[in-house]
Amino acid sequence: MTLWTDVVAKSPNKARAYLNRGVAYWSMEQWAPAIQDYRKAVELNPKYYSTAYWNLGIALSKFSNWNESITNFNKAIEIYPNYADAYTGRAIAYGSMSKWEEALKDFNKALEIMPGNASTYFNRGNIFMNTQQFDEAIKDFSKAIELDPNYLDAYSNRATVYANQKSIQRR
Repeated sequence: MTLWTDVVAKSPNKARAYLNRGVAYWSMEQWAPAIQDYRKAVELNPKYYSTAYWNLGIALSKFSNWNESITNFNKAIEIYPNYADAYTGRAIAYGSMSKWEEALKDFNKALEIMPGNASTYFNRGNIFMNTQQFDEAIKDFSKAIELDPNYLDAYSNRATVYANQKSIQRR
């Protein structure tokens, strides 16, 4: 933090200084100052740092500011169209707004770009679980477990889906 604050003081017109200080704030879970620094970074250099837009989108999601979060993920994707994490971030935001189709579309795109990401399968599984597409949810949670055998939340959610299926079958 000290280093990047010094860099910001000495080079107040350098986007990278704000981006990196924002990352330092992020690591301390100080979301409000991180947001300020990410906003300054994209103000200073709006066409270069897809990472700054992604970081800003994630930080805004900490305050459930989904629409602005999506706007920033859109900018990150505009700069770098194969930014799997930006599609995943936007998908999570859409899912938080119960925009299931949009979320699934973005998770699918993220997996097309980066097919070995366990957390993307897990998050897409959550969308399937929320929309009662239980077979698809089980497939995604199982894939997350295959990719990361220590993914405890995937085991837990898969068990929840199995329990929900049995409950529905008894009715």
